[in-house]
Amino acid sequence: MRLLPALAALLLPAVLSGAAPSDPAETPKHASLASQFLIAASAMRYPRFQNTVVVMVRHDRDGAMGIVINRLAGEQLIARLLEALGANANGATGTGPVFVGGPVQLELGFVLHSTDYRRPETVDVGRDVALTATPEIFRDIAAMTGPQKSLLVFGYAGWGAGAARERACAQCLVHGDARFETGLRRGS
Repeated sequence: MRLLPALAALLLPAVLSGAAPSDPAETPKHASLASQFLIAASAMRYPRFQNTVVVMVRHDRDGAMGIVINRLAGEQLIARLLEALGANANGATGTGPVFVGGPVQLELGFVLHSTDYRRPETVDVGRDVALTATPEIFRDIAAMTGPQKSLLVFGYAGWGAGAARERACAQCLVHGDARFETGLRRGS
């Protein structure tokens, strides 16, 4: 069972390196959906995305990555999350809501958070939103030194080249820039 966190730790840099903003020369023909909210239209036929809101982390000619932000999985002890990630949970207290970020690689943990927190691995999503996927952010949240606002998610949504725009235009509403209004708040 310890193999899963080790595998996740190896895959995280690969997933997030693809989430970094692309070179402007690689911009798709159509405008990027990165840092936008995608809200599933009522006619959405794909069950995994019915009634979802997705924050697009990356969108370029090679594909897209997004995080579903409205699929609550339940409350979880922060210490248990740290242990699942193979990190030291000594002194970690508190619980927090955990969300299913999408159907891809549910063993990978991400924190979508306010931009007041930064690590070298942090990826800017938009003006007010960033994404970090390291055990350290979970420890910092437990120690009350993490971001002011955060959303803990496992898994993500991913699309191949061209698929995100086609599906978004056909079955989603694009609703402005991603902003951080809800989630865990430090001290709450």
